[in-house]
Amino acid sequence: MLDLKIINSNLKTNSIGKAILQFDEIDSTNNYLKNLKLNEAIDGLVVQSEFQTNGHGRFNRVWNSNKGENLLFSVLLKNNFSQSITLIPLLTSLAVANAIDIIANTNTECKWPNDVILNNKKICGILIENCKIDFDEFIIIGIGVNVNQIIFPDEIENKATSILKEIGKIVSRENLLSEILNFLELYLIKLQKSEAVNLIDEWKNKSTMFNKIISVNLFDQVLNGKAIEINQNGSLVFETLDGKRETLISGEVTLHSYYQR
Repeated sequence: MLDLKIINSNLKTNSIGKAILQFDEIDSTNNYLKNLKLNEAIDGLVVQSEFQTNGHGRFNRVWNSNKGENLLFSVLLKNNFSQSITLIPLLTSLAVANAIDIIANTNTECKWPNDVILNNKKICGILIENCKIDFDEFIIIGIGVNVNQIIFPDEIENKATSILKEIGKIVSRENLLSEILNFLELYLIKLQKSEAVNLIDEWKNKSTMFNKIISVNLFDQVLNGKAIEINQNGSLVFETLDGKRETLISGEVTLHSYYQR
């Protein structure tokens, strides 16, 4: 289990992570938060588990994680974000990316809408869900970071990596969790202060997907073209190979760096 004393000693937040529930094993940290009663739903509550029996990411894909080697946690937030809620995927990936870089001295990248990439492989998955507890609206941010795992299933071996695999050193999961929560609260405060443009610019500076040919899987079709811009609500402005502009609110991006132009 993670050492709460170490986490708390590095935590600089006002609300996020001030209450942390820990589990050795759970079906899903997101699911746990969905089933809270209203008097249990603390703004900024973090649920962390060493293992998930039903962990999943976007599009209900299974999230594979060895017990006790990675970070698996979810954050509960009151939904006070109005229209800016659509930017939470971007700022969450930015928070994770910057935290990894500080703790592990790496150079991560962000990929739209919320992936974190290290050396061209995925190192973090993020699942953001809206839920109602009684009649109050909440946001659940689920985060899985591959920290000290070495062996991955064959089907994702060429797509996934961990901090340990890339830098060759064991990383403190406690220090990384604290740093992610610090950045997350910082960016959420900026979002509420109408600093969305600055957050988008910072995210774009962490991304290499622009001015390259990419594929976007919309799950009923695949578009090939070029990433042009991220607009103020976090959507991707995309130009198809025949010059048509599209504004995409969701999808899965694949980079084709050998087509760079």
